[in-house]
Amino acid sequence: MKLFWYSLIGFLLGLGSGYYMIFFSPQTLVHLKRQLFPQQVQVDPDQKQIIGFLPYWLIDKAQPDYSDYVTTLTYFGLTIGVDGNIQYLANEQEEEPGYHMLKSKQLKTMLSKAKEKDMTLSLLVFSGDSDVIEQLINNPLVHATNLVKDVSPNMKKYGFTDLNLDIESTRGASQEAQANFTTFVKQVKKEVQKRKLGTVTVEITGNDLIRKNLIRPKDMAAIADYVVIMAYDFHYAGSIVTGAVAPLGGAESEAEFDTQIVLQQAYRVIPKEKIILGVPSYGYAWETLHAVPKSATLPGSGLTMSNAKTENFLKECSSCSAQLDAKAQEPYVIYENQETGTYQQIFYPDRNAMQKKVEIVSQNNLAGLAIWALGYEAIDMYRPLSSYKKDFVDFTRL
Repeated sequence: MKLFWYSLIGFLLGLGSGYYMIFFSPQTLVHLKRQLFPQQVQVDPDQKQIIGFLPYWLIDKAQPDYSDYVTTLTYFGLTIGVDGNIQYLANEQEEEPGYHMLKSKQLKTMLSKAKEKDMTLSLLVFSGDSDVIEQLINNPLVHATNLVKDVSPNMKKYGFTDLNLDIESTRGASQEAQANFTTFVKQVKKEVQKRKLGTVTVEITGNDLIRKNLIRPKDMAAIADYVVIMAYDFHYAGSIVTGAVAPLGGAESEAEFDTQIVLQQAYRVIPKEKIILGVPSYGYAWETLHAVPKSATLPGSGLTMSNAKTENFLKECSSCSAQLDAKAQEPYVIYENQETGTYQQIFYPDRNAMQKKVEIVSQNNLAGLAIWALGYEAIDMYRPLSSYKKDFVDFTRL
């Protein structure tokens, strides 16, 4: 009798599994989507993204294919002028390097490979000059229209379907300036929609969520399709003490801000389905007088250290070993410089740090992650992204 019941239970389990595979498996759902909605292309609020920023100066170091880890390849980029038009020349004899590389055969090959792998292509336009930005937003409607009109042919020519706005002013801003910037972004979005160019993504910093800077995150959330929070450079080359570039925790005791504090602020004003968490694949090295973490740095000693450069250094240095900052969830290395008698302290993200950021994004059901920058990584740093990418099915591009 027991054998009969065991056989019956096994039969029912097998039948249920088969029913699921036929009617509810991701493969079946994808097939049905292709059959029923072959032409449907739209922004899906449940769509998850992994943005990979590809700066023009790292193209030689970047891998030829990031499709295992990245869903959106964002080229950095073109520089915005005071009137909103793109700066194509650095001087009378030389092209602006971002524009020059955009036309290169090397980038064209990478973009073609990305399109073959069904990756979204995004074009980033940038300004980090506060004087330029001040003039840019003085006439926001005209200058925003100029920008989209100027960038539109490049987007169509190279297959970009997202315009990424990375405008970073380091100055405090009046309410009038904030309103002008919001008007500028709103007009950019309107012009992008009118020309059917695709989506608009906007970058903000952690400071924008805490201080009254030029960018009002709540306004950006109402306008943009996605908002990338650049949750890094909590410590930077000019920091007066050493520390993690993108600490997960430790704020109020060991750091000014951390990733979790920034996200808590973001949840108040930005819908989670629009939040993309920016994560670094680089850190910094400083010279110090002491071998204690968080020591004061020697002025001018800060250097950018990519994950790849640091991992390679550790392989070659037999007396060096990485320690984990448990609160920050990032490793660090401290070693003595025998020639000077001072110490080098390197804080950098690794595979474990990336895994922790992936977990935060997954647990809070955010829109995804954005990596700064492709070309900084060692081989295994992005493997957590591969697992994350496989956990969702992209219905919008299949």
